[in-house]
Amino acid sequence: MLVFLSIFAVVATANGARILGIVPTPSYSHQIVFQPLWRELSLRGHKVTTITTHPINDPKLTNLTEIDLSKFRDDPHVVKLLQESRTNIFGKFRDTIATVDQMLAEPAVKSLINDKNAKFDLVIAEYFLTGVLAFAERFDCPSIGMFSLDAWNAMHRMVGSPTHPTLYPDALLPFEGQLSLAERVVSFLFYHVNTYLLDYLQGLQQEVVEKHFGIRTSVQDLSQNISLLFVNSDPIFHHVRPLVPTVIQVGGGFHRMPPKPLPKELKSTLDAATEGFIYFNLGSKNAFLKQNDLEVLMGALAELPYKILWKLDDERIEDKSTKFVFSKWFPQQDILSKWDSSGASPRRFIMESVEPLQIPLCISRASQY
Repeated sequence: MLVFLSIFAVVATANGARILGIVPTPSYSHQIVFQPLWRELSLRGHKVTTITTHPINDPKLTNLTEIDLSKFRDDPHVVKLLQESRTNIFGKFRDTIATVDQMLAEPAVKSLINDKNAKFDLVIAEYFLTGVLAFAERFDCPSIGMFSLDAWNAMHRMVGSPTHPTLYPDALLPFEGQLSLAERVVSFLFYHVNTYLLDYLQGLQQEVVEKHFGIRTSVQDLSQNISLLFVNSDPIFHHVRPLVPTVIQVGGGFHRMPPKPLPKELKSTLDAATEGFIYFNLGSKNAFLKQNDLEVLMGALAELPYKILWKLDDERIEDKSTKFVFSKWFPQQDILSKWDSSGASPRRFIMESVEPLQIPLCISRASQY
């Protein structure tokens, strides 16, 4: 009888959680960081529902339900956000919130918000557009914030971590080591400007939260009420700083998945590249390249004795030679884990012991390189 009760107790307490994940930023680099989290949680028996612009679409993940918002990848607000310069930051914030407003108005999302029978035990949401943390209040459950980069000082302040601008310059600044007087002044001013900008962003979201959720809790309170904050940083790659116990660093390979065999055609191409090859990837920054930029880059790369794999889907490319291989998508991790290659991408190259050549472009941060 005692054995039966023990078994019953174990079985009764081994229920999976119902988890809602929300990443509203329609950028692949923001989404891919957390896809292994959704995958692993679902494989461990939890019922996971995600609101995402980049669904995994893996039929084997029977515990994963994805609300597909992929149409917002081509939303005019998103395209404008990527292609314009950073001079009008307030306009960019307004465009971003307008996109989130449209996302929450989507029938599938609206249905979830209004479903009186829907229940969740935990909400995990991107900690940039923190208005979506209103889902936690809607479902009366704890919340976890997550950020695909190292958190800004303004975000650390929200959760109680020390944020002295001289001792711990913001992750968006290119400062390292002991700061000069000029760098301290810049860091001090940047801290207060960035705090104001985050407050402004939260203010823009307040109307959207009240519109779709019918709650008057401030976005700032929603941001401060999280139970944990996952940040994509690592003490090896980033500045060492004190963190409160609720801030968890998940950098250093959180996004990595077991390598898969390369597609047959790609493998044949690389096998034939006896001189070696260069993997060239500017990610979403391709949108900033003008026709002259493309021609200059192609001319320079064409002089090298290597095959060029260029992650680029652009109708302006007219080169039909066998030297360049263009594709909208390459299995980057699989390529880097099996071949000696070069290119432009963040610290994934370090993990695969590949020497990278980094090219800072718009919205690129020094801490990424």
